Amino acid sequence: MDALHDQTVTPITKPVRRRNKAHLAFVAQQPCLICERLSCDAHHLKFAQPNTLGRKVSDEFTVPLCRDHHHDLHRQGNEMAWWANMHVTPTDVARQLWQSSPIHEIRPASHRRDPARSTHSTNLPIENSTNIIKPIASF
Repeated sequence: MDALHDQTVTPITKPVRRRNKAHLAFVAQQPCLICERLSCDAHHLKFAQPNTLGRKVSDEFTVPLCRDHHHDLHRQGNEMAWWANMHVTPTDVARQLWQSSPIHEIRPASHRRDPARSTHSTNLPIENSTNIIKPIASF
C-alpha cells in the first residue's frame, strides 16, 4: 500500500456535556460544602472541563454551595484559588455525588418508559429522593 492510503483518521472528540435536572435538584438538596447549611445552589465547577463558548461544564461536575458561598466564589474570580483557600477538593465531591445520584438507580419495570416512544430510556430520575451526602473536606 502507498503511504496515502495507509493513514487512519481519528476524529477530534468534544467533551460530553451531560445535562440532568434531577441530578441538579439532588445536588441542591445536599448541605453546603463550606458551612453545611441547607438550601443550596448546584455550582458548576468551571475548571473541570475545557472551556467552550457559552457552555457550562457537565452537570456531573456540580457541588452544593449555599447562596452566600456561591456568590462569594463568583465574586472572588479565581475559582481554583477559592477552593484551595477553603481546603476543599470539589472535584472529588462532585464525583461522589454523581455516582450516588438517584438518576443512576434502576426503576422497576412497571415505571419504565416505553423505549419505542422515548429516546431517553436510561438515567431516569427517581422522584422524592432524600439522599444526603456529608461534605468531604481535604486539608
